[in-house]
Amino acid sequence: MATPQSILQSLLEYYSNRITELDIDLLAPSKELLSSLSQLEGRDASHAEGIIDTLSKLRSSTYALLPSRSCTIPHRQLYTDTCIAQTLTHLLLQSENQDEMIWLECTRLLDGAIVFAGAPGNRMAFTQSLIELLQETKLPADAPVQRQDTLSVSKPAIPLPPCGSQVPKMQEPDMMSFLSQHCKRPFVIPAGIKHWPAVNSWTHCAYLKAIAGRGRVVPVEIGKDYRVDSWTQEMMKWEDFLERIENGSEPTVYLAQHSLLSQFPRLRDDIVIPDIVYYSPPCDDIAYSPPTNEDGVVLNAWLGPEGTVSPAHQDPYFNCYAQVVGRKTVWLAPPEFKAEMHPLPSHSALSNTSSLDVFNPDLDKYPMFQSKVLKESMAVTLQPGDLLYFPPRWWHAMRSQDKSFSISFWF
Repeated sequence: MATPQSILQSLLEYYSNRITELDIDLLAPSKELLSSLSQLEGRDASHAEGIIDTLSKLRSSTYALLPSRSCTIPHRQLYTDTCIAQTLTHLLLQSENQDEMIWLECTRLLDGAIVFAGAPGNRMAFTQSLIELLQETKLPADAPVQRQDTLSVSKPAIPLPPCGSQVPKMQEPDMMSFLSQHCKRPFVIPAGIKHWPAVNSWTHCAYLKAIAGRGRVVPVEIGKDYRVDSWTQEMMKWEDFLERIENGSEPTVYLAQHSLLSQFPRLRDDIVIPDIVYYSPPCDDIAYSPPTNEDGVVLNAWLGPEGTVSPAHQDPYFNCYAQVVGRKTVWLAPPEFKAEMHPLPSHSALSNTSSLDVFNPDLDKYPMFQSKVLKESMAVTLQPGDLLYFPPRWWHAMRSQDKSFSISFWF
């Protein structure tokens, strides 16, 4: 790896040439700041504290832009680079700073660059390498724990929610039969991912902690239902999150729709992308457009305790939903139902979400749901190793019957 000094110099040159591309107020201190960074080595700690403080302010200013429509890739790059620069500054002063809390904070910052900004513009690999460097040299792994916590449990079967039929099950179809006969409606491939190493490995909390290493943080939902005002989100230590799932602590925590396999790339070695994802099925929805990332596939992780619910909603992509650990009940209904599903207001950020509780519907209050939707709906309880397929815009709701770990493939 290049030295912190040379990387900081590269950052100086990069932003010296791009000041006009970004908000001038945001980057007003950048030239002076990066010039100070390039001269940091050998200076006293008090000089560095001023630089770190300026970096923190610049990072905070950039962070405020990330959720807005005015945020651009250069802004995301800048946020990532402030996290990298702050970490490198501490590494330059490592003879002065031996406090482990500093390295935990640097790891948290780098995770933030991945989670909030996506570490764009070829920064992902370097950010991951920097985290690995901190873990190897500053954050040695804890001693192995003898107690083997597990996410895998065995409980009685749960009745399906009200529905018209069960989701059909079949052996994995070949490409031609999938495209000609099966791509328009949901189906389940029992044991379709049973060959994944993840089906066994991911049941062990000790493995999940070790694969990430110390100091990692992840974005977590707090609360059982994202439609209510008390629901919130926070960055939580990975090991704390796993322990809360294991202990069933309240309030409910849920890692949902997160690119965990990008954040913890060693987990990617434990799965195999299903062949169906590459079959390019036709779509009746004229608004459909495949994901625009390099692979054309979006992988998301869903990890939470028993009882975690995702309300009925629609997504714009084809979906292969892999149930890795635990059981999960899924309810589905065709996309043509609109008003009958009572979606939340169109001006809200949740206009793709139904206000109904499809797992316990009030049929007297919603007669159109009962007379039209219910008979066309279907449900299934996925077992560990099952693979569910369904097309774009199909209404779907999820309820974890056990501690549950799932991976979705949008394509």
